[in-house]
Amino acid sequence: MEDGNMIEGSEEALMTDGAMISADIIEGDAQSSDLDPLEESHTLEKLFACEVCPFRAKQLKYLRRHMAVHTSEKPYACSICGYRVRTRDRLNVHTMTHTGEKPFACNLCDHRARTSSHLNTHMKFHYDVKPHACAICDYRTEVVGNLKRHMKKHNDEKPYSCGSCNYRGKNPNDLKRHEMLHTGEKPYSCGSCAYRARGQAHLKIHLRKHTGEKPYTCGFCDYRGRAAGNLRHHIKNHHNGEERFSCDVIS
Repeated sequence: MEDGNMIEGSEEALMTDGAMISADIIEGDAQSSDLDPLEESHTLEKLFACEVCPFRAKQLKYLRRHMAVHTSEKPYACSICGYRVRTRDRLNVHTMTHTGEKPFACNLCDHRARTSSHLNTHMKFHYDVKPHACAICDYRTEVVGNLKRHMKKHNDEKPYSCGSCNYRGKNPNDLKRHEMLHTGEKPYSCGSCAYRARGQAHLKIHLRKHTGEKPYTCGFCDYRGRAAGNLRHHIKNHHNGEERFSCDVIS
């Protein structure tokens, strides 16, 4: 062994992010290819192997990105709120939550999405595609996350517990919103007044007070509401049973 750089009886090697990569491969990865990108994607072998799981990559940069899954490393931080993610692509998508940018547009309605995958999920609503089915009942949904939440209704599983009280939630987002009741945290702020909210949905409803938007319409009269709850309250009290107040008062 010479200066600790050569392993006797083997080629020179480099340890990077927990994976042993040969020097020949490193050099080959750095060299430019004579193939066009499409042809290269079909011909290159996946030479870079993860030592923790079966994952293999065609380029060293993809292996390095993958290793963050095992190390929980999140090197990319949002300059606005401090949120951290594993890849630059995910950071770009997160930043859109601050800027409001939604570059992917539906060609059937006015819906816009931050990513192509979000747009694909939206398109399933137009074509009534519901590939995710419950094994216990007839429930079907467009989104696998909805199915996971639905399944918890069958077993009433609430694995997320609050450290300050006996509250238990079905998902981490429910727990996070609940914990804000203890901390008083309201991270979502209105740009037009001093209002702050615990959740983005609450802020969205509040902003309609400034814009005048009332997207929820009554099927019995001309009433329009800022939130779905307002519309349900209106229908219950004005159209089902005793009339307690007029639409003009509610609006």
